[in-house]
Amino acid sequence: MRYTFTRAINALLIGAFALGPAACNRAETLTTPDVPLPSVPLIKAPFPDSVTTSRGLPPRAGDSTSVLLGDTIVQTSLSLFGPTSTTPAQVALRVFVRDTSVGVLHGRTLGLAACPFSLRLYATSDRSTPPIWVSDNAAPALRCPTLTQYDLSWTDLTAAFDVPSILGDSLPASKYGVAYTLRLADGRSFEFAAGSVYLTSDRTASTRDLSAVRFSSESEIVGEGPRTLRTVTTLRNSGARAVSVSYGACNTNLRLYRSADRQGTPVWRSEYRKPPGSALGYACILPLYITTIAPGDSLTFPIEIPMYEVVADSLAAGRYYVSAELSLIDEQKSGDQETVIHTLSAGAIDITRDPDPLPASRTIDGLTYVATTRLVHGSAGADTVRTLVLVTNQTRVTHSASVSRDCPIIAYPYRSAARRDSVPIQPPVSYPNRACSIYPYPFALGPGQSWVFGLDVPVAAARAALGTGQFWFTAWMPGSPSVTLAAGNIEIAAP
Repeated sequence: MRYTFTRAINALLIGAFALGPAACNRAETLTTPDVPLPSVPLIKAPFPDSVTTSRGLPPRAGDSTSVLLGDTIVQTSLSLFGPTSTTPAQVALRVFVRDTSVGVLHGRTLGLAACPFSLRLYATSDRSTPPIWVSDNAAPALRCPTLTQYDLSWTDLTAAFDVPSILGDSLPASKYGVAYTLRLADGRSFEFAAGSVYLTSDRTASTRDLSAVRFSSESEIVGEGPRTLRTVTTLRNSGARAVSVSYGACNTNLRLYRSADRQGTPVWRSEYRKPPGSALGYACILPLYITTIAPGDSLTFPIEIPMYEVVADSLAAGRYYVSAELSLIDEQKSGDQETVIHTLSAGAIDITRDPDPLPASRTIDGLTYVATTRLVHGSAGADTVRTLVLVTNQTRVTHSASVSRDCPIIAYPYRSAARRDSVPIQPPVSYPNRACSIYPYPFALGPGQSWVFGLDVPVAAARAALGTGQFWFTAWMPGSPSVTLAAGNIEIAAP
């Protein structure tokens, strides 16, 4: 089997379409968290009676690579560029300044120090010990490399640090933790962390020989309402030389077997799955990705499939044995691209056909989301249907997330709890949600901090759309993460 993909430089996506939900898995590089997170159990918390009103949007927040200065966003990034025939490997630090508007790019000018970047390397990725190399202590050319300006009308520039000069004759080729400082002309400075990078002065091209790559795959059923089958296939480079791996977008297929030896015909194949009620399967985008795995590093291919697509109407409850088929591209000397399939045992799962109701509370990445819908009585009969989501940081460290700026909550009503809680999700009754574009709005909550998001709809408008009777609600918070919750029920009476 041959691929007819067009090569995409730096994993550039050249075409995409899908039927239904996102159908393809993506590759991720394993990194070490900057701060060890405490274990957070799934909290089944009721919505507190004391919380009655929305607080609007929280203050906008930056993230690990950006900072918010009023209505100005200062975005930074760190990139590692491999050697070419004319240049050595480089660590590039970039700063880009814009306003907080969405949809349209409005760049801004920000006064930077003459030498705006300070780069630091650490022996480990957690940066718990003092840095072993600081650019401020280097020779002038490395302490303050030439700045490349991308646009003269606003601040968008890059400083590139040559890797051989960083390592010199004392630092070995290795994986280093990285952090950096951005300095402004007015004396302010901002700190950023950037995970870890593998640095080497070797200008030898990476190899496509996979003999030093160790393959593994694991599966589990995670989440609720809906549960999902999650399989993660990992490629770890155990050698001393960087390895380049080429692959397509939908490069992992799963098989389920009833026997542990995984022999014979599988009882389920992931590539044949379909959205509920659809006669069509999922389409796949057609790029070619190329990723370099540094020595000691890993590349992962996660794939998540809703269990209602796995079980469908035919798969019985019981224990199943998972096999993962990972398709990689082997580029021959002639330039042809051949698919090489690596078949891996990916663990065992226990499938049930139990109901999978939508939960009213979820804990995701340290944040607990709890929802409710209430009938709020106003003066002169101006009653309101109010849907609320309370978000609480249950951990001892700050956590970030995002919501839609214009519509942090979208509500969907149903005429029965069973229909609301059905998985897959059933079409709701029409409801007057406000029209909006889903632009991401980042926010951060400190340890123990909470925020209440809300949607108010006049009862008269809800009655005109729904009629009267008992209604059960779902609250959807589009953002990162995307959160869907059972949001209680109310009765809408006749006027």
